[in-house]
Amino acid sequence: MGARSRTGGTGPGPETVPGGVDGPGAGRRIAVTGACGYLGGRVARALAARGWHVVGIDLVPPPRAGAPFEFRRADVRDPAVGEALAGCETVVHMAFALEQPRDLALARDINVRGSRNVLDAAARRGARAVIVASSISAYGPWPDNPRPIPETWPCRPHPRSYYARHKAEVESVCDTFEAEHPEIRVVRLRPTVVAGPNLRNFLGRAFLRPVVLGLIGEDPVLPLVHEDDLARAFALAAEREVRGAFNVGAPGAPRWREMAARAGCRVLPVPVALAGPMSDALFRLRLVEFGHDWVLLLRGGMVPGLGKAERELGFTAERTGRETWMDFLRARKPAAYRRFAARGDG
Repeated sequence: MGARSRTGGTGPGPETVPGGVDGPGAGRRIAVTGACGYLGGRVARALAARGWHVVGIDLVPPPRAGAPFEFRRADVRDPAVGEALAGCETVVHMAFALEQPRDLALARDINVRGSRNVLDAAARRGARAVIVASSISAYGPWPDNPRPIPETWPCRPHPRSYYARHKAEVESVCDTFEAEHPEIRVVRLRPTVVAGPNLRNFLGRAFLRPVVLGLIGEDPVLPLVHEDDLARAFALAAEREVRGAFNVGAPGAPRWREMAARAGCRVLPVPVALAGPMSDALFRLRLVEFGHDWVLLLRGGMVPGLGKAERELGFTAERTGRETWMDFLRARKPAAYRRFAARGDG
């Protein structure tokens, strides 16, 4: 539901691999923070494939040689990150501490203060547009949410979800920045849960095990969007003269127990009242890698409207949510994929 960030020093990286010159970007310079993480890397590659000269900003080099972008080592919290933005007309801010942190203060420093610092640096360097990765989690999993949720609906993050709180705070940062810099085009993309063959976060790891947790009496729809579809949405946001917030998702969302069945997992039902406190206690004891957030994920209540992205961005997902999940299984759990695919029922 977000992109990974790294923290550390600043300075140019050891590798310079310019992007292409053909396509909608036509050699124009664009910066992507978190470019060596899961989502940031997909976005950087999608932009390079469309002709942009991508400046990829992160704290570690690309994981493999031949990355199609110019790598610059920088910390999103350091004012010197502006040096990496020089000459970039657009800044795509993907860096975010996604995995549930042990140090919440550090995570907030990266996620919220880092976002404000990147936006301020973009303004100082004369960027014409900033595109920020948000999330539908910022709406909160509330029973009074409309179905579907329009982009005009307020951000009301659940207080127990650090991820949703930080995403909502970043949205507030964008509001303030937009008011201060009306000359800069500000776009926020609010994707659903992101999956695909390269998914490596706690959600993907959970389904690699034989048993996944579930809630007694709950079988929520989990809206999924494919990692490559989301990367294309960011590229469209860079190329079209749009402003504001856009939900990004796909039709055909699977339910939790359906996802487990396709992955060959047994669901261990947990009472709703015990699930959150139990998860938080196990997280504090370092016995699990996530706490209350997974419970909120399974409470549902966040089904976004997708019409605005289709009308203004020209974005329609090329894969349904179920196809996205099968793409994940094909790459990460091939035996389960083959067993389910052999049944021929989707």
